[in-house]
Amino acid sequence: MQIYSVAKNVLGALGPKVKVPVLDSELKIPAECLRIVGALDAGAVIESGENANGRYIKYADGTQICHGHFYHAFNTTDIFQAIEITYPAVFITDNDISGAAYHESAPGRAMQLSNFASYANYVSLGFSAYDGTPSSTVPVRIRWHAIGRWK
Repeated sequence: MQIYSVAKNVLGALGPKVKVPVLDSELKIPAECLRIVGALDAGAVIESGENANGRYIKYADGTQICHGHFYHAFNTTDIFQAIEITYPAVFITDNDISGAAYHESAPGRAMQLSNFASYANYVSLGFSAYDGTPSSTVPVRIRWHAIGRWK
């Protein structure tokens, strides 16, 4: 009781504005002064959204994750084929982006992702057929993701 009274008298009107927790009348720290265990200010989601290009999440620490899928009809004459995909949200720089893509359905062909070149606004994906040229022009569903910085 004495600590509470002394602190209240010393701080006066500044008490509510000071960041130092003052014990209450039961000599306990008030609940509003306690932090949640495991809470991370830097891990907070600042913004998330979706548009025709995919989905994105922006975190307080500057991390951005973009992901999406698309359909691509490969021609039947080229072993290597490349396409470009615009991100749903722009990254701050090309240098810090990493990611991957893979096909979810590839009727009539075996493919692998052979190139993933990231830029601030888009990604260039290159695919190769395992055994000769693709044998079908049926669209392939391709899923991709990219992780980088937004600030």
